[in-house]
Amino acid sequence: PLARVVFALPSFWMLKEWLSGLGELAMPWGLLGYAQAPCGPLTGLLPLCGVLGVSGCMLALAGLVAIAIQRNAPGGRRPVALAAVALATMPPLLASIEWTTPTSPLTVALVQSGMPSREKSNPANIGRILDFYRSAFSAADSQLIVTPQLAIPKIPQALPPGYLSTLHHLLQQHGADALLGIHVESADGRGLYNGVLGVGASGLQQYLKRQLFPFGEFLPVSGRPRSWLNARMPIPMQDTLRPSSDGGAVWAAGRRVALAVCFEAAFGNVWRQRAPLADVLVNVSSDSGIDSRQIARQFLRVAQTRALELQKPLVRTSDMRGTFALDAHGRELAALPEGPPAMSNVAVIGRSGLTPYARWGDALPLGLALLLLALALTRARGGLMRRPASGRHWRGKPVPRGQALPAAIGLLLIACAFFYLMVNSGQAVTEKIRVTNAADAAAYSAAIVEARALNYDAYLNRAMVAGEISIAQMLSFASWVTYFANASDNFHTSIEDINFFLQPDARVLYLDGIFGSVDFASRYLGTTARDYSDHFVQDIGGVITITDGAIREMSRAQTAVHLELAQGYRQQQVADQVVKAIDPSLSAEVLAASHTFAGFTKTYAKDGDNGDERGRFADVTTRSRDPFTRERNWTIDSNDILLLRKDGALKKRGGTELIGYDEWRAVDTLELHGQRFGCGRFGLDWCDDVRTPIGWGAMEVDAGGGDAARGYHGNAYGDNPTTAQKAEEGMNNVDRPTPLAYRFSGIPDIRELADLGVTEKTPKPSTSITILVTKSQSDTLTSGNAANARAGGRLSVFGDRPAGGIITALSRAEVFFDRIAARSDGRDEIGSLYNPYWRVRLIAPTEGDKADIAPKQNNLMLP
Repeated sequence: PLARVVFALPSFWMLKEWLSGLGELAMPWGLLGYAQAPCGPLTGLLPLCGVLGVSGCMLALAGLVAIAIQRNAPGGRRPVALAAVALATMPPLLASIEWTTPTSPLTVALVQSGMPSREKSNPANIGRILDFYRSAFSAADSQLIVTPQLAIPKIPQALPPGYLSTLHHLLQQHGADALLGIHVESADGRGLYNGVLGVGASGLQQYLKRQLFPFGEFLPVSGRPRSWLNARMPIPMQDTLRPSSDGGAVWAAGRRVALAVCFEAAFGNVWRQRAPLADVLVNVSSDSGIDSRQIARQFLRVAQTRALELQKPLVRTSDMRGTFALDAHGRELAALPEGPPAMSNVAVIGRSGLTPYARWGDALPLGLALLLLALALTRARGGLMRRPASGRHWRGKPVPRGQALPAAIGLLLIACAFFYLMVNSGQAVTEKIRVTNAADAAAYSAAIVEARALNYDAYLNRAMVAGEISIAQMLSFASWVTYFANASDNFHTSIEDINFFLQPDARVLYLDGIFGSVDFASRYLGTTARDYSDHFVQDIGGVITITDGAIREMSRAQTAVHLELAQGYRQQQVADQVVKAIDPSLSAEVLAASHTFAGFTKTYAKDGDNGDERGRFADVTTRSRDPFTRERNWTIDSNDILLLRKDGALKKRGGTELIGYDEWRAVDTLELHGQRFGCGRFGLDWCDDVRTPIGWGAMEVDAGGGDAARGYHGNAYGDNPTTAQKAEEGMNNVDRPTPLAYRFSGIPDIRELADLGVTEKTPKPSTSITILVTKSQSDTLTSGNAANARAGGRLSVFGDRPAGGIITALSRAEVFFDRIAARSDGRDEIGSLYNPYWRVRLIAPTEGDKADIAPKQNNLMLP
């Protein structure tokens, strides 16, 4: 009876319950262990072996009690009774163990629609549903909003335009996130998934349901049986699609959330695979499809069991009933009343860490079941092979004799010792490799963040240069248009002098045609070409203002990025995320003493430590001007005619210059030059250069009222001084402002390398970051710790305690400048923040790094 009732029956029952959760038709619903949640005598076993193990323990305890009652002899009853008492008292002791640790509180808004699922598909209710959730998202003041399963009975593409973006905007305003139950269409359009969309401050995410309810979400038959079933249904069923892989945890409100949709909550071994990195469990459901309060109570027991197994808070939402929040011990924190639409805020405490069940799942109860079966079979075989009271034979066969058993026991002990050493050493090496790999991954990932920041700076610096050049181009074009308009309006007054000094030259005929045609058209329309040019000049002010504003924002973006990275806060966060993804018991630390990123770059500002430090950026900008912006020159020369003319020329001079650091100025001039004969005494000498202004234009934008200095402007002031002066007077004429309603802030503050003295003979610039990853000995799966096989006595030679009681690994990564492709001129490019060629590589930690962490390992230096 002991073998059958205590060993065999519980084992077969656990295997039966395990098999009920396998396959597409799995329905692991009525498991015996659910009866213990939330405060049964065996509840403490749930974090250890899950609902399967509790089911087996319930049957084993019942068997022990039954045998103890059945046995008459006190000597035979007492051991069984003691075993039953031990099995009953162990779970309460285990219930006091905190396998997980609290993190931070999270405010969750539980939303209950109050509308049965059969009414959601009614087109008349769609508008009411959309308005309800829009209002709920707008009124919620929680960090996370959770809706029921398929809260919105439409796919995102079928929603009113802008509906999801409106919800997203409302959530971003509050810095919140929402988990919205909705159908998701497959990429190929062949069907729909039952899913959950994450919207809000953490960005758009999705989770797709994998465990589908048979005959509710899909028909597990095909061909004629399927047609026969569909013909007898009120509405023919279309199968819900099953995703190809199980979804992981999603981000919400700055935390990991492990999701399960409705029926998936019954699959504890599957849900726990998403739970290790999660702080909160969320189950979105819809209970109105089957109107049964009994099923609602069963859902509550299932949810309490999951919370106890993983020892993490659980939030559940539904449409009509079953909306509640549980703490990590399965106790109800809040619940919405059954029926009406409602929303309630509840604060839950997130928890991190793993219970034994979260780490191993059903492997422990299944292993226990197989062990109990082996014991039952061994006990049964021992009863069959027991020798009779008299005689040396049993069923005519000789009874085995000899002294092989002591030798076998000795050999078994030796084998166990070697096995112990092998497993222990292997586990220790595995733990060290895991920590080392985590350190390399963390250092590389943290350095990637810094490299991306430097490349981001380079892209923004190039964009700001392009923005300044764009302003210069717009100003150049405005100046050139003004010059062209003035030349067209004044050409007819100077055409005789132009023809006198330049004919015969075909280019003069070309100018006569261009300027003359524009002048004729303007006069025909009753206006001047300058009036048309003024309209354009006024309009470029808005373009310049927008461009300047974008440049300012890019400069601020550089500052914002480096504020977060200078002290290593973001790098620390990334390193923690990486190592926790590898092993939740690992911890990462940025070694601040060797972290050089804070001093690797600096802001070159107008009011910098060394005065105005914007010279390098101004030089790069002026060198980047296109040919039209830099200089707009041409000349038409003529041949001298004896005693008539000499030095005749029509000179076009112009260009755009950066005056100081806070002003762009563009000047364009067209001036006629030449000398006539017939001046001086008796008219026998050459007259002075005529210097006749033909066309002129000048524009400026400045951040401080202009500058008294002059630019080169294609040598306009040297070759065409009269016209250049006229252009400058027109630029400063208040009657014709240049350009109207603009805003220009000057050359921006930019981010560059702190040491600009790097040359081709010095090492290339680089910055490094060192990450220390540690794991406590108590978290390792070696003989001295989680394996619970502690070495003692002479076996202490197998001790594996690391120095300081922690396993450590040190890794260093370097961010360096490396051009991907060779330059066309064959020269090596020196690193700067103007080209995004910053890359990452792992390098050896420095002696300083090793000395820095030595105190954490009993002053032992890492090799």
